[in-house]
Amino acid sequence: FEYDEPEGLYFKQFISGAGSEARPVTSAPYTKFTAQDYGFMTVSVTQKKLLFQFINSKGKILYSNNFSK
Repeated sequence: FEYDEPEGLYFKQFISGAGSEARPVTSAPYTKFTAQDYGFMTVSVTQKKLLFQFINSKGKILYSNNFSK
C-alpha cells in the first residue's frame, strides 16, 4: 500500500496492489503512508467528500483519510 502527496503538484497517488504480492516498501519525502501487507483499498465519494481507506486481509483499517470539497 502507498499514498503519495507531492508538494506543489495537483494530484494525489494511491497504490493498492490488490491481488499482488506484498513487496518491501520504500518512502519518498512526499509519501504519507506505506505498508507491506495484503489487502485492498476502498473509496467512498459524496458531493462534499472523498474518503479512502487501506484495509489489510484481516479486515483491519491500516490508514484512513478524506478530502473535502
